Amino acid sequence: MAALSVKVRVWNPAQPQRAEEFDARVDPHSTFSWISRERFERLGTSPSRKMGFRLKPGFILEWDMASVYLDIDGATVGDQVLMAEPEDGEVIGAIGVSADTKDHDVQIARAGLAALKR
Repeated sequence: MAALSVKVRVWNPAQPQRAEEFDARVDPHSTFSWISRERFERLGTSPSRKMGFRLKPGFILEWDMASVYLDIDGATVGDQVLMAEPEDGEVIGAIGVSADTKDHDVQIARAGLAALKR
C-alpha cells in the first residue's frame, strides 16, 4: 500500500500570521501528529509540555509537545503535536491529544476521507 500524504498548513495560535504549508505522510497508527522542531522554531512556537512514551517495560522516552492549529484539506483543528527531531520525520496522526470532542473527531475524519479520495 502506498503512503498517503496530505497538504498541511500549521500556525502558532499566538501568531496566526506566521504559518507554513508542507506535505506530511498520514500515519493512522500514530496517535499524535509529529511536526519538526525547526518548523516550530520558525513559527515562534515553544513547547507547552513533555509527554512520556513507554516503549518497553522500564524504558520511557519523552518528547516536547506544542499547541498549534492545523488545516488539512479545509478542516481546521487546534491540536497538541509532538516536536519531531530530524530523524523522526513529519506525520499526521489519527487522533490528537485534544480529540475529546465529537466535532474535532468529525473534522479529523473528514480530512482523512478527503485525502483518501485523491
